[in-house]
Amino acid sequence: MSSNRPSAVDLDWGGAVVEDGTLTLPLSQKASKRWAREVASILDRLAPRAGAEVGREELTIAVTLGEESDVRHLLESAVLEANSRLSADDNAQEGDRDGDDAAMTRIFRSYAPDG
Repeated sequence: MSSNRPSAVDLDWGGAVVEDGTLTLPLSQKASKRWAREVASILDRLAPRAGAEVGREELTIAVTLGEESDVRHLLESAVLEANSRLSADDNAQEGDRDGDDAAMTRIFRSYAPDG
């Protein structure tokens, strides 16, 4: 089954820059407004004091020395959750009765290490 849906948005860690305690992280592609709102909502729930701002082309968040891995985990988790939710929503809207299974399969496969 082919799809004309855009691929999932990811974080471009290779373009990360920290200036004055703020991490600016480009996205792998221009995100939809819906995606940006979803990620912002998730980050607000998980870390309301983090000061994250999610745009369509980049994400910014306050960072502190020594918390790099925690920030990475937070951001990766929010992006994975948003991509999963939006993919599931798209499948449901298309009336694809196997959509939930396909969405869950993609989620579980995304846990595999890059290889």
